[in-house]
Amino acid sequence: MAPKQKTKVQATLLSFFGAGAQQTSKATMQPAPTPKAVKTKAPQRTPKATPAKRARKADKPVVQEKPVKAKQPQASVALDDDLLSDFEDEAPTSQPAAVSNNDSSDEEFVVDADEPLEDLDAVLATLSSQPVDRDRPKVDVSPAVSPMPQRGKARTMLDDDEEEDDDEPSQPEETDAVLAGFSPTSPRKARAARRPTVSTGKADKEAATRFPFLVHRKDAKGRRPGDPGFDSNTLLITPDQMASMTNFEQQFWAVKRDHMDTVILFKKGKFYEMFEGDADVGHRELDLRITERVNMRMTGVPESGWERWAAKLLARGYRVGRVEQVETAAQASKGKSKIIKRELIEVLTSGTVVDPDMVPSRSTTFLLALAPDPADTATAPAYGFVLMNASSGLFHMGRVADTPQLDGLRTLLHHSDPREVLVDPTLNSAVIAHMRRRLGRLCSTQTAEDAIAAMNGHPRFAEAEAADAPRQYVPAVVTQYPAATGALGMVYAYLRELKLLDELVANGAWTAYELTTQSGTLQLDVSTLENLAVLTNDDGGSAGTLLEYVDRAKTAMGHRRLRDWVCRPLRGLAEIQERQEVVRAFMEDFGVLQTTVGTLDRVPDVERLVSRALSGKLPLGHFLRLLRAVETCREVRAALESLAGTAIVGEFVAADHWASVDDMLAFFYGAFDVAQAAEGKFIVNDGFHANHDKTRALIAKLESELEDRLADIQVDLPHAKFEHLQAERYQVVVRPDDAVPNDWRLMSRTKAKARYWPADVAPLVRDHAAATDDLKAIQGGLLADVQRDVSRWRGALNGLLDGIATIDILAAFASVALSSTQSVCLPTLLPEVTEPGAASFTATGLTHPSASRASGFIPNDVAIGGAAPSLLLLTGPNLGGKSTLLRQVSLAVILGQIGACVPAAACEFTIADAVLTRCGARDLILSGQSTLHVELSEAARILNTATPNSLAILDELGRGASSTDGHALGFAAVTAIAESGNRAIFATHDHSLVRDVRDSDRIEAYYMACEVPEGSDDIKFFYKLTKGSLNSSFGPNVAKLAGVAQTIVEHAQQLAADRERLEAGTALIAALEHGAGEAFVQTRAAEWVRLMG
Repeated sequence: MAPKQKTKVQATLLSFFGAGAQQTSKATMQPAPTPKAVKTKAPQRTPKATPAKRARKADKPVVQEKPVKAKQPQASVALDDDLLSDFEDEAPTSQPAAVSNNDSSDEEFVVDADEPLEDLDAVLATLSSQPVDRDRPKVDVSPAVSPMPQRGKARTMLDDDEEEDDDEPSQPEETDAVLAGFSPTSPRKARAARRPTVSTGKADKEAATRFPFLVHRKDAKGRRPGDPGFDSNTLLITPDQMASMTNFEQQFWAVKRDHMDTVILFKKGKFYEMFEGDADVGHRELDLRITERVNMRMTGVPESGWERWAAKLLARGYRVGRVEQVETAAQASKGKSKIIKRELIEVLTSGTVVDPDMVPSRSTTFLLALAPDPADTATAPAYGFVLMNASSGLFHMGRVADTPQLDGLRTLLHHSDPREVLVDPTLNSAVIAHMRRRLGRLCSTQTAEDAIAAMNGHPRFAEAEAADAPRQYVPAVVTQYPAATGALGMVYAYLRELKLLDELVANGAWTAYELTTQSGTLQLDVSTLENLAVLTNDDGGSAGTLLEYVDRAKTAMGHRRLRDWVCRPLRGLAEIQERQEVVRAFMEDFGVLQTTVGTLDRVPDVERLVSRALSGKLPLGHFLRLLRAVETCREVRAALESLAGTAIVGEFVAADHWASVDDMLAFFYGAFDVAQAAEGKFIVNDGFHANHDKTRALIAKLESELEDRLADIQVDLPHAKFEHLQAERYQVVVRPDDAVPNDWRLMSRTKAKARYWPADVAPLVRDHAAATDDLKAIQGGLLADVQRDVSRWRGALNGLLDGIATIDILAAFASVALSSTQSVCLPTLLPEVTEPGAASFTATGLTHPSASRASGFIPNDVAIGGAAPSLLLLTGPNLGGKSTLLRQVSLAVILGQIGACVPAAACEFTIADAVLTRCGARDLILSGQSTLHVELSEAARILNTATPNSLAILDELGRGASSTDGHALGFAAVTAIAESGNRAIFATHDHSLVRDVRDSDRIEAYYMACEVPEGSDDIKFFYKLTKGSLNSSFGPNVAKLAGVAQTIVEHAQQLAADRERLEAGTALIAALEHGAGEAFVQTRAAEWVRLMG
C-alpha cells in the first residue's frame, strides 16, 4: 500500500496542529513526484483504513509508492529538531528504542531531504497570533481534566449563562481563608476567570480513564479541594498511575504535579508546548489552537518568541514555568534513558520577572513581603517588610508601626505598586483584609517563622564557623531592621521554590526604606499622594500627574529613580541646593543640555543588564550592548566637563569608578572577538581558556583530515563534494550513476544526485560532531563565566549608574523648565524652624504644573506664615478654584524639595517636613468607614502629627454631620491648627466659621473672586485669590450651570434666603441671651439687618 507523503513543513504543521492543519488546499498538499527520502515509522495507534478513506481524511490523493533503485543499505533517518516535536510512545517493537528529539510520531512520514526548509517560526507565529475572540466559549482552565474532543467534531462548551450538568464534578469555591498557592487571576485587576466544565456523559468516562487523578483531585498529602490545608499547587499521582503512562507522560507529570498553579512551557524540539489544563490557558489567553497528540490535549509556541508569549501570561497574572531539554538526542542515546532528559529550570511570576525583554524598561515590578513584628497589636499594627525588584536585583527592607487606619501600609503600597505580595497568615487580620481587598488573592506558602527555620537549615544560610564571619546571603541591613527578618525568610523561601534564589539573592543590592519623617525626607502619605495626583490620577493613569509633568528622563534608570524622588523629596537644604545648582547650569547652557540629553537617550537599561550579567544569563547580544552602554556613559561624562564646577557634576566627572570602568572594558574586549560577537558568535580569544583552545585545535585537525579524505575520493570521482544536511554533515554527494564502494552507506537519492557516508568518513564525522558539541558547551559556559566577572566591578558600576540616573533627572528638570509656557523659577529655600508660625511660604504668580497645557490659567500671589498669618481660611463659590489653589501650593513645595523649578514667577518657602492633606468626599464601605469618618480620620492625622514645619491643606470638614455639628468640628479644627502654628489652608463653605474666627491674629480670610450681576442667575468666575470673605457659595447659580431646571433654581434661591435670615436672627438672639461681648453682638446684628434688607 502506498505511503502518504508530506513535505517537511506539512509534516511539522500536522504534528503541531493536528487535524486542523489538514485544511490546507490540495495544491499545497500535493506530494513530490517521486519518493526522495526514506521514511521513519511511528507506532500505529489507529485501525487500518482504505486508501480512499485516508485520502479523504488528509484531503490529498493517494500516491503509489515507487521502488528505490539503489540497493545500498538505507539509513533510518530520525526527524530533526527543526521539524517535529512529538510524544515519546512506547511502541511494541523488538528493536531497541531509538532516542531522538521527536521521540515518536503520530503518523508515518516521508522526509524530503532536498526540499528547502521554510521559516517555521514565522508560519506558526502567523497561525497562532490571530486576534482573540473574547465572545467565544471559553475552555476549562480548572485542574479537572476535560474530555478529549473527537477529531473532526466541535467540542461542547457551556455558555456563560448556562448551568452545568448535575452529574458533573465541580470545583469547590475558594474562600478568603485560603492563602496558599497562586491565583491564575491578576492580583492587580482581579480578573474573574470563568471556568465552564464540559459534560458529555461518555466523554466523562473517557477523561476518568485517561487521567483519573485529575477528575478525583487530591493534593500531594491526599487532601481534597475544600479540605483544611488543601494545597492547590500539588497533585497526588500514585505509583501505579505513573507506571501506566508513556515515558513522556511520566516526564511531564513528574514536573506538573508539583506546579499545578503554574503554566508549564515544555521544550520539545523547536517548540515550547503546553498540555491539558495549560493548553486551555494557552487557547483562552493566547488564542492558540488546541490539538490532540497521543493521549493529551496540547498547544504550543515557537522557541524563538517564547518570551513574548510568557510575558502575555505574566501580564494576566499567571505563573509560567519553563522546562528545558538538558541533553541532546546524541547524548541521550549514549545512556540507558529512552527519552531526552528535561528539567524545570525556572518559574516566572509577575513579581519576579528577571528577563529584561519581558519587562517594560520604564516600569518597576516589585514583590512585597510582610511579616508580623513582635510589637504588633490589634489597635497598632506593626510589621516588617521587604520590597524586591527582581529585574534590577534591588532589595529594600523596612519596618512600619502603623495606625489603625493602616496609613503606613497604604502609603507603602502606593509607593511600590507591587505585582505580587507574600503575607504571613499570622499577620494582623486588618492588614490581611486590606491587602485582599486591594490586591485580590495573596500568596503565602508558610509563616515567617517557618520560613526562617527553613532558611537557617539551608546550607547557604548556615551559621559560619567563625564568630566574626558573616552568614551567606544575609545582608547587613537586617541588623537595622530585625522586624523584617521574617519577611526576608519568606522571600528566600519563595525564590527557592521558583529556582531563583542563588541568581537573585547572591547578586542583590540591599538598602533601607523609611516611610517616617525621621527618614530625612519629606513625608507624603497615601492621602496626600492620591489627593494631589502625584503618581496616579483618579482613573489610575498617569495623565495630569506630577510625575508625568517632571518625567523627561531619557534612561530607564532615571525614570525609576525619579519616582522615588517624587515619593520621598529631600529635606536637607544643602542637598536640594546642589540639585538646583545643576538644573540652573543646564538652563544657562542649552548646548550642553542638548548634548547630554541626546547622549543619555542612547543609554539602555544598564541596571537590568548588569543584574542579568551577574547571574550569567545575559544573551550575547545584550552583553555586548551592556559594554557599549558603558562606553556611552563615558560620552555623557565628556559632555559634562564644562559643568564640573557644580558639586554633583564635579563629583560625577572625577569619580574613582571611571578608572575601574576602563579596566572592565579592557578585560572584556580582550576576552572575546567583539566583531564575531556582533554577528552572534561568541569566540573566545586564544590564550583565554586552555580547554577551549584545545577543543578548537581538535576540530581544525578533524576538518583537515576530512578535506584530505575528500581529495582522495575525488581521484576516482572528480565530481564528488561534501554536503551538510541538518545534523548529518559531511555527506559525500556524487552523481546517481557513479559507482561507489560497497562499504559506503546510502543516505538519500534523487534523480540528480546521491548522498553517501563512506565507511572511513563516518568516524571522523562522529568525532567532529562530538568535538563541536564540546566546544559549544565550553563556549556556553564561558559566556556565563565571563559575564559573572562583572561582579569584580559591581561597586564601580553601581556608582556609575547612580550618577547617570541623577544627571538624567536633573537634565529632565531643566528641559521641563525651558519648555514651559508659564513662568517658572528655582525657589529660594529656608531652613526648618522650631517656633510655631515661623515657617513661611510666599509665591508670586503661582500656577499649577498642568497650566502649561491650558490657556488662560490665572496666576495667584500667596503668602502663608512668617510675617503673614499661618492659616489661610478660604471661601468662594463652587467651581471657583479653591481646590486648585490648595493643590498649587502643595505641589510647589514638593517640586521645590526634589530640586525642580516651581511654576511661579518667584517663590520662597521654609523646608517642610510633611505635606498633609484632607480633600474630597469618599467613604470606605468595606472598611466600615463613612464619609464623615474618613474626613475626621484624615483631620486627626493632621492634628496629631503636624509640626511647625508642616504644610496642611483641608478642603472642607464636617460633611455628613448636621450643620451645627459640622460647624463645631470645623471651628475646633481650625483653632487647633492655628494654635499649633504650622502653615495651613482651610477651604470651607461654612461662612459663619469665617465670622467666628475673624479675631484670631493667626488666621486670615481669603476668597476666590467671582461676580453675580444683580437680578441675574449667572455667575462669572475670576479665579483670583482676594483678601476677605464671601457670604455665599452661590450654589443655585452653579446648579444652573449644571443644567438644573430654572424653576428648581429659583425655588432653591428663595429657600436659601429664608434660611439665612432665620439663622441670622437665631444667632443674634442667642448672643443677646448669653451676654456676648458688644462687638460680637454688633456683628450679628449687622448681619441680620443686611439679610432683612
